Amino acid sequence: MTTNDCVPALPWGAAGCTEWELDGDELYRIVYTDEQRVDGCEHGVHLSALQHPDGTLSRDNPTEIYVYIAGDGPLSGAQSRALAQILLDAAEQADGWGALESSE
Repeated sequence: MTTNDCVPALPWGAAGCTEWELDGDELYRIVYTDEQRVDGCEHGVHLSALQHPDGTLSRDNPTEIYVYIAGDGPLSGAQSRALAQILLDAAEQADGWGALESSE
């Protein structure tokens, strides 16, 4: 789904969302970021969270950071620093999304 189709607005930095889903009496959709990758390898990081129709994010299922590590080969020093920076940026973004959590 494109960002234009997402109402309410996506949290800052989100790239898209899924269709609305119903779990018992709770309506939600998954919002997510694009995967940020390390140059020269396939390692990457992205975020996802559950969003309610009022625009808040789920407190019961907080923002998750997913790390994809391709294969078991070594990283260079530069790639290691790049992955560390991507993780730090993802953690900062996850903290920002935490401010959007519902108060329930």
